[in-house]
Amino acid sequence: MDLVLLLTVLSIVVAGTGTALVVSEDRRVGVGLLVAEYLGVAGLLTLAGQPAAALSRVGVGACAAAILVITLQRMDVERVRSVEGPTPPGGWFRLSASLLVVAAAWGLSNSVAAILPGLARAQAGAGVALLTLGLLHLGLTEDPIRWVFALLTAQLGFEVMYAVLEPSLAVQAILAGVHLGILLVGSDIAGRQKASVEPESTGI
Repeated sequence: MDLVLLLTVLSIVVAGTGTALVVSEDRRVGVGLLVAEYLGVAGLLTLAGQPAAALSRVGVGACAAAILVITLQRMDVERVRSVEGPTPPGGWFRLSASLLVVAAAWGLSNSVAAILPGLARAQAGAGVALLTLGLLHLGLTEDPIRWVFALLTAQLGFEVMYAVLEPSLAVQAILAGVHLGILLVGSDIAGRQKASVEPESTGI
């Protein structure tokens, strides 16, 4: 299969996964979608001739899954429902907003690819889509776990484009450290939030 076609198909899959992560209301499903994002980005980096960067994303994705699963188990997801904002958006609103963001990102892909030499249009589209979907997700929730989903999605979108400029292993290690920092801080905030809610619930 042609490399350009492979990149295009994989980019569409990655953007679709990011959209599903924004729309999904189940945090456990969100963990699976986040891991799928990591694998999709790893595939894009592999096709771009950067297997070391791709392998680092697979490793970070595995760590992210482990940390988030442990965090959700400690929070007892069967009883603790997702924290919603003051005006929680419905699924259709989130879907339509995500699709608009993806369409706008794809429209900007040519301009981004022209600014960054060596970046294919499909990669630029996937990178901008993930970056903007992450920012959209961040504005639609007050749940710390979903903050983690949003920030990591935006970070992955940035890395799809930045890897073309700086593919060195040292930079990849620094970026991996940023991922782990987001995961640990987000998990700690989620745990502290649950601990602050429990005394009130037991007193009722």
